[in-house]
Amino acid sequence: MAQHLTINEVAESFRGSPLYMAPEIMQGQSYDAKVDLWSVGVILFESLFGAPPFASETLEELEIKVLDTKPVEIPDIPGVSQACADLLQGLLERDPQRRISFDRFFGHSFIDLDHMPSAQSLSRARSLIKQAVVKDSEGKLGLAVTLYCEALEHFLPALEYEDDPSTVEALKEKIKQYIERAEILKAAVKEKRPFLREKPHKLLDEMQKKYVAVKAALIKAQNADKLESRGEYDRALECYQAALELLLPMIEGTSNREERLLLKSEVSRDTVFSVILGPLNQVVQ
Repeated sequence: MAQHLTINEVAESFRGSPLYMAPEIMQGQSYDAKVDLWSVGVILFESLFGAPPFASETLEELEIKVLDTKPVEIPDIPGVSQACADLLQGLLERDPQRRISFDRFFGHSFIDLDHMPSAQSLSRARSLIKQAVVKDSEGKLGLAVTLYCEALEHFLPALEYEDDPSTVEALKEKIKQYIERAEILKAAVKEKRPFLREKPHKLLDEMQKKYVAVKAALIKAQNADKLESRGEYDRALECYQAALELLLPMIEGTSNREERLLLKSEVSRDTVFSVILGPLNQVVQ
């Protein structure tokens, strides 16, 4: 990284390896700690694709590539999710004012620090399960499903963190019970309140015309629904994951409150649960 700076500090000295230098440093401009986010983007790109985004034989060639005005091209290869590509674009933004902020970086769906395996994973999961059980008993099924899903997101890293075989097996048995209950509630919620993609919705129709990603995501989600109803869970999971990867960046990127709420509703009611369920089912089988 260039050097240690707090968020509001700026510097003018030329430091660090040129390959990882942000454009503002190369241009001799004042810079702040966001140059480190550029460097993280270069390192992430190199880790994923085996070469840095601006590989060059000379410093002059490197400067030309880094200071080019065209957006950095992210290779379209299998295994690189939409969320990952979105993060790379945010990190490798040449204009520091438009580059992703530290808050957005640490809160990005690809980073997902909230669900890293830790000593707190199990306690977080249990706390959410307690809340889910309360809402379940109160008949607030939609909220109960959401809480069960959030709890399951913490149970998986809890399993990865635990190293005692008996504890792991006990957790798997509990998780099976929570998955079964969540599936029952999910079916009940779906029966009471059909998903947005299953009924006419003016704003959703407008968004499909306005955003190609929304239309593509809903098509994938509809296909996933059909596959799930036929019991083809592996293929359904792939479609759900593809839909989620398209929708999550849209939620983060839109400034329209109604659009954001609509997308969150579409994600939380079905797609998120299915993506959670897939890896957990693999663990508990």
